[in-house]
Amino acid sequence: MSKIRKKGNNLPPLQKRIILCLAEHGPQTINETVNNMKPKGHYKPTWIAFKSLKAKGLIQKQGSKTYLGRKYPQFWLTEKGIVSALVNGANPRTLQSIMYEKLPAFSIENNDIIDFLCEYALTSKENLYEIYTVLKVLKKSNNRALAKEIYRIIMNNETVRKVFEESFSFLKRLEGVKP
Repeated sequence: MSKIRKKGNNLPPLQKRIILCLAEHGPQTINETVNNMKPKGHYKPTWIAFKSLKAKGLIQKQGSKTYLGRKYPQFWLTEKGIVSALVNGANPRTLQSIMYEKLPAFSIENNDIIDFLCEYALTSKENLYEIYTVLKVLKKSNNRALAKEIYRIIMNNETVRKVFEESFSFLKRLEGVKP
């Protein structure tokens, strides 16, 4: 009998380990990732997995590192990759720390959405992809009826409502402080 995979938990084990390693340690070269993964990986399969993750839009180049006069690209998570890391068990506080302390130039289109998802992931990992998708649509949409309906759905779920209120009050306090 085959096991049904939930959305967001459909990465092969090596790719999942790479996502979690990047979420824990920040931008890294492929070789640094091989050495930081637990259990330690091998270069060739990791290199192939990096190519696959890049094709899926979960990681991107984030600068480079010079070693012995040669430049090596460093990779880190995209917005989609951050959501995938949260779904797969990454520490939300570590992700936020890397985003705002180690990567001051880091900018993604929906920082407030990622902040909300990090806050939500502290209490529950349920429906993270769905909430991410809804919030992204809501932010881009000018449809007030859709916005009101989504807001009503969020407010009817006690857990989501509590985190939503706490997260966005937190964001309002930080307005103008974030990069």
